[in-house]
Amino acid sequence: MHFHKLLFARAQTGFVRDIAMADIFHHISINAAAHLVYRGLTSENGIKCWWTEDCVVIPELGSIAEFGFYEYDMILRMRIDELLPPQRLSWTCIGGPEEWDNTTLAFDLVPHGDDGTTLIFRHAGCKFPKERFAGYNKYWSAALVRLKAFAEGRPIGALHAAEDKHISVPSS
Repeated sequence: MHFHKLLFARAQTGFVRDIAMADIFHHISINAAAHLVYRGLTSENGIKCWWTEDCVVIPELGSIAEFGFYEYDMILRMRIDELLPPQRLSWTCIGGPEEWDNTTLAFDLVPHGDDGTTLIFRHAGCKFPKERFAGYNKYWSAALVRLKAFAEGRPIGALHAAEDKHISVPSS
């Protein structure tokens, strides 16, 4: 296939060689002020309450946050690229499974009403195998529902508890 046709097919279908080339988006309305949601996204204690209990996070621009899963059998290393309290956080994955490499995660917080926030989440540059793309989308939905509960003062626990090996992250 000629290169220009391959690019056209990629733009049309979103898939190249069985790899999903789409971004994951979620918009979530949270009944909490933006600074509370931001704290859940940027502090180690906050992240331990909704995503993974195995993490090391120093909320400083350029620092590397480390997120462990399955007792550190899988590790994601994220460079903190943006910290704009309480409006935006973005990370770039610089270590982990190949399909995560160089993907970016952005969390934008838009205040609404007296004490509400809309979270706009984007996982960009995804290179997930197409048969697992829906699973990753569902995974982020489950994680962000936990973030919502945490920010609203009704935490339901991390998606990945330190001792919990049964929760499934789509794997390679």
